[in-house]
Amino acid sequence: MTELFQDRPHLEVNLFDALHRGNPQDTAFYRRVCRNAQGVLELGCGSGRILRSLRTSEGRRVGVDLDRPRLARAQSLDESSICSWIRASMPCLPFRKHSFSHVLIPFNALFCLLTIQDLTRCLREVHRLLTPNGSLYFDVYQAETASSSEAPVEDDAEDENGFFWIEQIEVQGVLFDVFERDQPHSRHGRIDVVYRFVPQGAEENLPATSEIEIAHCFRAKEEIDIHLRDTGFDVLECWGGFLGQTWSEHSEMMVYKASPATP
Repeated sequence: MTELFQDRPHLEVNLFDALHRGNPQDTAFYRRVCRNAQGVLELGCGSGRILRSLRTSEGRRVGVDLDRPRLARAQSLDESSICSWIRASMPCLPFRKHSFSHVLIPFNALFCLLTIQDLTRCLREVHRLLTPNGSLYFDVYQAETASSSEAPVEDDAEDENGFFWIEQIEVQGVLFDVFERDQPHSRHGRIDVVYRFVPQGAEENLPATSEIEIAHCFRAKEEIDIHLRDTGFDVLECWGGFLGQTWSEHSEMMVYKASPATP
C-alpha cells in the first residue's frame, strides 16, 4: 500500500475525489470565465480540481476549504505552487475588501451551507470581497430534479440498510464498489447522502468498508434569486448548463453569474 492508504482521512480524500470527478464541461467553463481574472477565490475548493486548472496569470488564486486533508492534497497536487490554500469557513473569510475580481463556488458547494444564516453570511462575504465590477459564478443541482436525476433504483437492489450500488472506482490500483444511501432530513430541502466504499478482495491496511457522509440543503431558483438580491447582487445569468443552455424548470443544473448591484 502507498502512503495515501496509511490513515483514514487521506484514504477518504482519495475515495471522494475518485467518485466526485465534477460535471462535464465544468472545468472548461470556469477556465473560460476566469480568462482575464484579476484574482480568483474558490470556495469549497476541496482538492483544488477547478482552481489548479485555471490559466489566468493575473492576480492571485486562492482556494478555501474547512477540510484539512483535502487542503493538504490540494497543496501536494499544486506542484508549481501557483495557488494559496487557506482553511476557513465560507461564511467568515479572512480577506480584505475588494480582494478578488472573481469568486467561484463550484460543484454544488453552495448547498453545503445548511442554514439560511450561513448562506446569507457567505453571500455577504463574497459581496465584500469582490471588486465593484467583479463576478460570482457557481453551479448547483436544481432542487426539483436533483432527486430524480439518477437512474431509478429497483427496490430489490437496496440492502437491508438502504444502500444501493452506483459504480466502481479505482484508487491507487485498488477497486472499490461504491454504494449510496439517501437520507431525507426533516428540514425542507436537506438530503444527507452516505457513500459506502467496499474494496474488492482482502487488501492489507484497508478497512473492510469506508463511509463518507455529505449533507446538502437544496434550494429552488426563486429562493436563490431572492438571497442574491437581498445580499446586494444582480443576477446576470442563470444557465441550464455549462455550454450556455437556456435554463428551464426541467434543467438538471443551474449555472449562475452574479455581480454586485450598481448603486
